[in-house]
Amino acid sequence: MSSCAQTVSIDVELKPGVRAVRALSRDGSIDGQQAKFTLNQIYAATEHYVLLEVELDKALATDGEQELGLVKVAYTLPGSGARQTRDASIRGRFSQSEEEVKAGIDTKVSEAVVEQVTRERTRRAVLLQDQGKVKEARELLMQNAAEIQGLTATMAPSQRMLDLQRQYYSLGANAAPAAPSQLSLDRKILRQLDAGSAGAGVRY
Repeated sequence: MSSCAQTVSIDVELKPGVRAVRALSRDGSIDGQQAKFTLNQIYAATEHYVLLEVELDKALATDGEQELGLVKVAYTLPGSGARQTRDASIRGRFSQSEEEVKAGIDTKVSEAVVEQVTRERTRRAVLLQDQGKVKEARELLMQNAAEIQGLTATMAPSQRMLDLQRQYYSLGANAAPAAPSQLSLDRKILRQLDAGSAGAGVRY
């Protein structure tokens, strides 16, 4: 787990007609066609990702592959202090064929998106439970379970996602009033679910 990159900056520059909506995976600054993210350091044998939701002008969503923007990554090498840069284009492929769209689904990205959306609901569920709104908190957890179930209808999910669905359903399905000790245990589990990242230990 030695550090392999420090002071990492990720700058996303989108083409005209493409706008950043929100970051799903980590905090950053978003301004129209630009988004910026920073990481203190990256460790060896880990993968760090940024999920950015964008919207496109309809005219851009024509059949075929389109260039949507550019990602610029800069980082400092530990030890030498040398600054390194990497650029990569952002590309998207569009089709009117539902079959082609389904065949082109990126399982890894789809799971990461669903996990980040459900993690945000989990944070809200913790806050609601702390306010004594247990019913509302459980409704959010059931939404999480349903979201993952929707994912399973479009592709074969990983065992991790199936485990998350089971945990969310188990926490959300109990309609009986919970004792204080059970609420405390549930809160601990929810905090662990929120803290866990996709493929804990190797992806963040």
